[in-house]
Amino acid sequence: KAVFLLILLAGLAACTSSATKLSRDAIDGNLAAVKKRVNEGGDVNEFDKWGWTPLHWAVYYRSLPVTKFLLENGANPNVQTIRSYGSVKSGSTPLIIAAYYGLPDFTELLLKRGAKTNVADGNGITAIDYAKQYRYEDVIHLIENSRH
Repeated sequence: KAVFLLILLAGLAACTSSATKLSRDAIDGNLAAVKKRVNEGGDVNEFDKWGWTPLHWAVYYRSLPVTKFLLENGANPNVQTIRSYGSVKSGSTPLIIAAYYGLPDFTELLLKRGAKTNVADGNGITAIDYAKQYRYEDVIHLIENSRH
């Protein structure tokens, strides 16, 4: 019983880590909570238990204010996911996620913040490849006219 309890407690600790909490706030699009956690020293580039950073989640769940805040506070626009989630493959960057879902506002913001267009996910597919596959013309245009 003691071993089971230790394993259970370790699992609960992992679920309540600061990275997971910051990711949860990004998933919820809760800008006030994200700001509070970052101001309290939360690491905007820390991977959570799902192998993603808060920036990945902010783009995935389409929270432009949280995405902008995270980038303004040091979030790496070129960080790659450690694991797949849904149809987003391991090795995806926030730009790949934005291109996959056809999000021009996010694409433009990420490119302005230094997102590289030549990074490929775990399947060897880049942001522009996804944008072309799904015919997101505005995203294609932004990526093609980027200097990254």
